[in-house]
Amino acid sequence: MKRAALEQISSVPLKRPLVLGPNRRFLPPITTEEATEKAKGAVPANMKLANKWALRTFQSWVSFRNSMSEEKVPEDLLACKNSEVVCYWLCRFVSEARKENREPYPSATIRSLLAVYQRILQDNKLDYHLFSKNDFRFRELQNTIDSVCVTLRKEGVGAIRKAAAVITKEDEQLLWSSGVMGTDSPWPLLHAVFYTVGLSFTLRGGQEHRDLTIEQFRRFPQDHGVYNEDTYYQYVEHGSKSYQGRLSDLDSNKVSYIYAQPDYSIPGMCPLSSTID
Repeated sequence: MKRAALEQISSVPLKRPLVLGPNRRFLPPITTEEATEKAKGAVPANMKLANKWALRTFQSWVSFRNSMSEEKVPEDLLACKNSEVVCYWLCRFVSEARKENREPYPSATIRSLLAVYQRILQDNKLDYHLFSKNDFRFRELQNTIDSVCVTLRKEGVGAIRKAAAVITKEDEQLLWSSGVMGTDSPWPLLHAVFYTVGLSFTLRGGQEHRDLTIEQFRRFPQDHGVYNEDTYYQYVEHGSKSYQGRLSDLDSNKVSYIYAQPDYSIPGMCPLSSTID
């Protein structure tokens, strides 16, 4: 019975032969370089720039120190398998690193620099945890970081953080009433759409604006003749600084909603009004 069933299955012709042909199913073999690049994971463009800057800063410090002292920093320190050597020199880097104008780095920048070096060390197959209290090999480094950060705080370095000014409701109304945003001509309309989409759907960077596609927005109901407080747009994020689309992100995609507000004091201010929609 089983043999007959197997013979019957084996005699069924395949809809599509699994032989490689002109319209083959799979992509051509990737190169070793492409495989290596993919193995690095998805790295945002800004992080790549930050990594290059951090590595350049470290290399500049190594070059400067080696020209000033007989005690030389190993050129391959970030690939060094001796944790004591890595800890020894990173302690000195934290204490000596300065901006190009010789001002000290804020604590947050020091942490960011070390985070990059942590990634480089791990990329080099080194199981080092610079910030972990459980990794006693780097306790001296952690104490040095704390000491430097306390000194910086006392000196007021990094105490005031730069942040974008909050746009108040009055500021928004001024943008509309002054014509910077509007619906009667192309540029004011562009400003209005840019501002409203960024604010309503919490876009975090210019690249997210540039990557927007019409498929990410859905209007409910689809009848554009309907406009009331139940009218809304749904926005589905395709990618951002915090959502790169990795395997671990599959269940955390951002979906946002914006509802119509027909009672806006200035005509056209509601993003779902017929003039913008």
